[in-house]
Amino acid sequence: LLQTRMPMHFLNPNKDALVADLVGKPFNALRTPAYIMDHVEFTENCRKMHTNARDWRATSRYERSSMNGIHFQRTRLQLVSDIGRTSAVVVSTLTEVLVVMHVNLFRLSPIFQILYGFPVGLNKLDDLSALHAEMARCGGTVHILLDHLDLEKFLEEYERAQELPKKWSMFIKMNGGLKQAGIIPEPVSFKAFMRRVFASLAISVFGFYTHTGYSYGLTSLEEATSQLTGEVCLAHDTAAMAIEVLAESDNREVSNQPFVLFVGSTPTALSVTAEAKLKITSTLNGTLEV
Repeated sequence: LLQTRMPMHFLNPNKDALVADLVGKPFNALRTPAYIMDHVEFTENCRKMHTNARDWRATSRYERSSMNGIHFQRTRLQLVSDIGRTSAVVVSTLTEVLVVMHVNLFRLSPIFQILYGFPVGLNKLDDLSALHAEMARCGGTVHILLDHLDLEKFLEEYERAQELPKKWSMFIKMNGGLKQAGIIPEPVSFKAFMRRVFASLAISVFGFYTHTGYSYGLTSLEEATSQLTGEVCLAHDTAAMAIEVLAESDNREVSNQPFVLFVGSTPTALSVTAEAKLKITSTLNGTLEV
């Protein structure tokens, strides 16, 4: 019976170790769960993502997922192609942040923006604060998500206890209908939320984040395009409400640049085509990022 080593043996990225253990063995020798990646198709999808972002005149943010494996040439393909490049990533775990920071991804392509794309646990703030300081030394930043005012309150308390208090760069997480996380875009409650946020001493609003996770169940380009259009419209509408609140605020100087409107799960982002752009008829209230 063919044997392979346990996944824990590959926690430290080492392509040679993977090759030695797996190359030449049949698929049924792989431990499960496992997946096989077609490098040619993966490369073409990366080029398509960069092409779509260019055609939409949007910036792009690549998802650094544990599922992407440890082959950093593939990471490079997501960051840089012959079509374009990005210096922004989104991650879901602190382990993925550490991979970005400490496994020489900066040698592949400079990364200046890391979004920790999960509601922040209070026990992770020391870790994120240390990573924020390390990124700042490189000229970059760590963004976090905000979807509840309790986090704003805790951040103010946390920063008051610091020798050098800072403002956290925030994406406001919007509820796109999945109801897992995010602020519901109801005008009265949302504007009240934004008044509190703009008055905070610990928060700087960088943009708005919409991600409809149920889009992974879509089965056609038309469905994905419709979902993408909804994501863009949600980010656009919420940014419009935020701009109204900011215009009436005594702290209107806290934001002097366009908000970033970050949209798109993988299925919807792949539908960012010229045809899909025609469905977005209005001028956006911010800079689009996919």
